[in-house]
Amino acid sequence: MAAQHKISIRKIIQTLVTLILVAGVVMAMKRADHQFRGRKIKEVQISIQKPSGVGFVDEASVREQLFENRHFNPLQEAASSVDEHTLESILISNPWIENAQVYTDANRVMHIILTQRVPVARIFEQDGNSYYLDHVLQVMPISNHYTHYTPVVTGVPQLHKDSASLILKGKIVGLVNRLGKNSFWSAQIAQIDINEDGEFELIPVLGSQRIILGDTTRLDAKLAKLLAFYKQIQNKVGWDKYTKIDLRFKDQVVASPSLPWKRPKDAAFTNMSWLTAIMETAQKTESGPGGEAGKDVETPNAEGQGATKTPKTEKMPAQAAPASSEASVKAKKQEAATAHAAKPKQNNNNKQEKNTKAHVR
Repeated sequence: MAAQHKISIRKIIQTLVTLILVAGVVMAMKRADHQFRGRKIKEVQISIQKPSGVGFVDEASVREQLFENRHFNPLQEAASSVDEHTLESILISNPWIENAQVYTDANRVMHIILTQRVPVARIFEQDGNSYYLDHVLQVMPISNHYTHYTPVVTGVPQLHKDSASLILKGKIVGLVNRLGKNSFWSAQIAQIDINEDGEFELIPVLGSQRIILGDTTRLDAKLAKLLAFYKQIQNKVGWDKYTKIDLRFKDQVVASPSLPWKRPKDAAFTNMSWLTAIMETAQKTESGPGGEAGKDVETPNAEGQGATKTPKTEKMPAQAAPASSEASVKAKKQEAATAHAAKPKQNNNNKQEKNTKAHVR
């Protein structure tokens, strides 16, 4: 009994000592934290991440938004009195900032880390309003001190926060991303336009034609058809013959020629050397239906029932010789008719002369 009693007292003493030590450590940590929080911030470091080289936000604009506009000087404030979550919320409210982190380290240095949004497309609405769209369909206003060069999309109807506008934003961003992944299309397409029917049209760098894409369904197949069409016409008829290339129909390309048109004298097209190099590079990186250069180009007939084949070489027939021969035949026929009509008149004149001579006798 005595041994068990001694053991129980020993355990109680150990437990009390442990509790006292733990309480002391906690109190010491709280006191140290209180002393640390009571000290003022020594320095503010701002780190701005610039993916794709964007420059909408700089250190001066961050300090102005956080400190100057709020009349707040962090170097005059204790670390415990700074609401870091509020500072983060203020930064994220900036439409050019995607993410923000604010914290103070053990050396009483406040760190502000920002990540900027990256525009995907520059939007021009029908009413003249202009802004950017990023990869999450977030609207970004135009900056007064920085311009980011992105693909341009014109003719966009006024967008709101409804589902229809959200779907159209998704189509625009998806089309821009698809064109940007290929070096050839990225260099060849200068502008994307939405026509009155709500269909997408592509405006190329080389050539004056408009490429009717329609909607964004079967996008890869449409671009493959267009690339095959380029390969077949680049050394045959030139880039200025067609004013419209329609890709909306399955397994065919409908091209509308411009009139009048003359085949260029130089079939080599010296201004296409850079584009040929891009196409050779794109052919190695992207595989798709293309057609050989020796095949004919299919264009629809006048009734729209099918397609006719354009020969590999086109010659402009000379019409001057047939026209002159036809004119000479007509002239001979007129002379013969005139001579035939004049014969009766001569016979009548001869009869009158004979009657006159007989009367005189």
